[in-house]
Amino acid sequence: MIRAAADREKLGSRSAVVTPTRYERGCHVADNDNDVNAWLLQVLLKKLVADPYPSTTMMDTIEEILTPEATPAYVRLLLERIERDEFPSIDMIDRVRNLTVE
Repeated sequence: MIRAAADREKLGSRSAVVTPTRYERGCHVADNDNDVNAWLLQVLLKKLVADPYPSTTMMDTIEEILTPEATPAYVRLLLERIERDEFPSIDMIDRVRNLTVE
């Protein structure tokens, strides 16, 4: 908390008046890397459900941080999309195949 404020002060007085970050106000998103990844995974999965055309970058990121426990739920989301779409994405079909081969 102090470090971020000190870093802004080093940038000059104009930067020193910036409002505190969420972290500085005590609104911690997560306490460690695993918590950050879990939080990020939940956010991206919600976006995957809501987005009619999710980006490959977003799905790549999901798969990079996907835990073994979360994999079945992710595969179900992809399968639901494949079933629902008139012309399902070949990339999405390949992702399901790759995730279930292991």
